[in-house]
Amino acid sequence: MKNVLIAALFLASAGAQAGVITVGGVDETSTGNGFTSSVGTCTVSFNDGTAINTCGAAYAIASGNIVQGTASGQHAAPAGDTSHYLTVGPSAGNNVQVTLTEQANYFGFYAGSLDTYNLVSFYLGSSLVDSFTGTEINAVAFPGTGATGNQNLAAYINYYTTGGVKFDQVVLSSSQNAFETDNHSFSMATPPGQVPLPGTVALLGAGMLGLGALRRRLA
Repeated sequence: MKNVLIAALFLASAGAQAGVITVGGVDETSTGNGFTSSVGTCTVSFNDGTAINTCGAAYAIASGNIVQGTASGQHAAPAGDTSHYLTVGPSAGNNVQVTLTEQANYFGFYAGSLDTYNLVSFYLGSSLVDSFTGTEINAVAFPGTGATGNQNLAAYINYYTTGGVKFDQVVLSSSQNAFETDNHSFSMATPPGQVPLPGTVALLGAGMLGLGALRRRLA
């Protein structure tokens, strides 16, 4: 396993006012598990084909949300990930709600071929705390590439709240096929020294894994 972390400057977008996005994780592509968090205290891998976990995270999912491999027009496995993962979109239900038993300040996930219609939203009770789109993630992870739906590109996304903000629900949604994520990780108390100053991110160029310059074909 290998950690790769490259520092860079990022100005928070309007969709990330309450938190900071960084990109970087532990490389487990050699075992087909993609990337995992080096920060979170608990991870949901979906490797057994379910969302059962000990993280105190209750997933409201349909039967088609946890998949493996690629199905043209429906979902595409994140680069280097041959294990089960979560997909969200019209073919499998437009959103997945994750309700936590404790308030958290960190959420991480591995994602590939992000699109503008992919959305992650954070709530505390019924109040929206923060949200960001696939386009905003791509701007941090792959600046200048115009990366939209590129199946060559994948990264581990880390989201930290700032200013003592907490959340107890995460909603992953997508108005089109699809939003694919894996290795969800949570933390209720972010380890000291892990959260960068606002406007600073770590970038990980991950996923140029020889899958070809493909674009997702929409259903």
